[in-house]
Amino acid sequence: MKKQTTIRKYGKQHTKPKRSRIFAELPQTPVRAVQALGEAALEDDALAKVTQKFSAVTIQDENTPPPDVIEPVKRPRGRPRTSKVGPEEPTKCQTPRVVLTPAGSTKSEPPAEPSALTQGQDLKVLSWSEVCPPGDRIVKIAEASYAEVYRVTNERGTSIIKVIRMESPIKPQTKAQEKAGLVDEEPHSEADLVGELKISEWLADIPGFVVYKERYIVQGKACREVLETHQAFHKKLKRQDPDRLQFYPSPSRYLDGTKFLVVELGDAGTALEDFELTTADQLWDIFFHVTVALARAEAHIEFEVRRIRKPKWRDPAVN
Repeated sequence: MKKQTTIRKYGKQHTKPKRSRIFAELPQTPVRAVQALGEAALEDDALAKVTQKFSAVTIQDENTPPPDVIEPVKRPRGRPRTSKVGPEEPTKCQTPRVVLTPAGSTKSEPPAEPSALTQGQDLKVLSWSEVCPPGDRIVKIAEASYAEVYRVTNERGTSIIKVIRMESPIKPQTKAQEKAGLVDEEPHSEADLVGELKISEWLADIPGFVVYKERYIVQGKACREVLETHQAFHKKLKRQDPDRLQFYPSPSRYLDGTKFLVVELGDAGTALEDFELTTADQLWDIFFHVTVALARAEAHIEFEVRRIRKPKWRDPAVN
């Protein structure tokens, strides 16, 4: 009986498939550093060149400040200059000056602000004939709480003047005037007049208010034109309201020393009480224009109006 022969294989056994062995037997190229795709574009970048040389980076929790670098002082070239050191001068101490002030005068009060009316040099003084010369027309149009209001018209235009009586002498009432029950409006002090002037000047630049022109003093007896328009005005009011009293003195009582402060303003047109409304749109226009003007004045100078509407106790028709 024949023996089975065993086939012996010598050498290294290959575990890879034949296909892998084919590529593995190819000659290998020397090992080189793999270059990134964008490395060619970063060759000129100094930062990339520096970071490639780093071998390790250590991050510390605390920052140690670098030592101070002392730069050498550069001296100009040339001959060295020797400084002569003289004897040191003793320092002079200034002794504070003691000012003796009398007792009770430690507080320094600010200087009193001069009043615009006490500076009589600033306001020009005119006569009634200069305010209304021949050829001009003057008409009394209203009486306010502080002043009588006149309209002066000439070839140059129209102005409204507010005439405020200052503290000055005036003729006493006649027996007829006393019997009629006339009440004279009291003259106003300089403090009240200065406040009235400031309000007129502040409101002059706000749209919706009358233009402020100037102010001056009127002194002396009234001219004939002022007396006539004053009488015509009160006759008209007497016809409308027979029980109405005359509060402002008649110009016939003015003396040479009677003084008035006159504020000249621009003419704002017809008074609303004399203006005839024909449509509801006119009423709304007046309401909105007045509202906008008051809002501007309140925003700019904190202006407030007392007489926007009648109080309820005066008008029984208001619920």
